[in-house]
Amino acid sequence: MLLYNQTVKTWDVIIIGGGIIGLSLSIALRKRGATVLIVERGEPGREASHAAAGMLADFPLEMPPELQPLATASACMYPEFVHELQDESGIKVDLRDQGTIFFATPDHLREHPGLATDCPLPSPLEELEPALGQVNLPAIYLKERSVDPRALTAATLKRARHRDVDISSGTAVTEVLLTNGRATGVGTGQSTDRGQQPGVVDPQVDLAELLDHLGSEAVEGGGVGDVDGSGD
Repeated sequence: MLLYNQTVKTWDVIIIGGGIIGLSLSIALRKRGATVLIVERGEPGREASHAAAGMLADFPLEMPPELQPLATASACMYPEFVHELQDESGIKVDLRDQGTIFFATPDHLREHPGLATDCPLPSPLEELEPALGQVNLPAIYLKERSVDPRALTAATLKRARHRDVDISSGTAVTEVLLTNGRATGVGTGQSTDRGQQPGVVDPQVDLAELLDHLGSEAVEGGGVGDVDGSGD
């Protein structure tokens, strides 16, 4: 471990934001041997990740085309991701596969004329959801999963800590430190934290390049999200 000086600790990677994406990424990086620090302005997993609906959606009508391959890959990986989380944390995250009832508008049907035949309901709508039986739109069935978002973040946080991810809570990042054009640390107003190469993960860095440096295996879990790892 290299030290910037005697009072500043360094990590291989610093992640800004401790939501489900930041926590999942930290676990994937630790599995590849990287030392990781998460810097979170509040409490890990207590903002949007805590309040989310928990839907693992990869339906094309709900997803920008550019993100569809990533969403589909993430949805396929989720059962194994959840299994590992539950096994290591001992927390049940309530992964369900009952699917979603989706009401298609005329515009949806014009753009995707095969929806009604390709995604039929498994049973009559009146049996599945009696209160929705009078809705005057075609109902289709999406084979989607869902999780309990609060249990998911609790399990992911416990697993990250079990894998010795360092977490700095109540710490807002005020600046990203650059050296020779590369992000190498963060300033928090309280201290300066330094990352070793390949540097700080926030947002807009090339994660493919980072993972290639550590081992070219896809990052599991997390899914499609925001740019700062927080899940906000």
